[in-house]
Amino acid sequence: QFHHNVKVILLRNVDDYGKKGQVIEAEFTNAHKHLLLPGFAVYHSKENCEKHKDILIPEDADIWSSDTVQQFINFYSKRVFDICMNIENPWTIEPWHIKASLRKHNVWCKETDIEIPGGNIEDR
Repeated sequence: QFHHNVKVILLRNVDDYGKKGQVIEAEFTNAHKHLLLPGFAVYHSKENCEKHKDILIPEDADIWSSDTVQQFINFYSKRVFDICMNIENPWTIEPWHIKASLRKHNVWCKETDIEIPGGNIEDR
């Protein structure tokens, strides 16, 4: 049976779909299974637009700086990158360690773009 596309309003950020308040169009079975049943989205209707007008992002608004940014974020946010450190000498992870590890996976960035949450990570 042919399944049509439906428009939904995302109620939260959902990987592989979009940001909170964004109106997206998705294939019916995917939208139903991954967005509507878990409560991550509601159908796009006048009533729901009025109800969620405080979070609604206009459909013509630029969500990402380019077309590939969302794909990049969705792919790399789910990856774990190894950071090789010396087993014999004490160490503290610094941004250049992260940069070197990312380069092994063909991801290039500046050290100023790297943030290490929670303070220093040290060998004890």
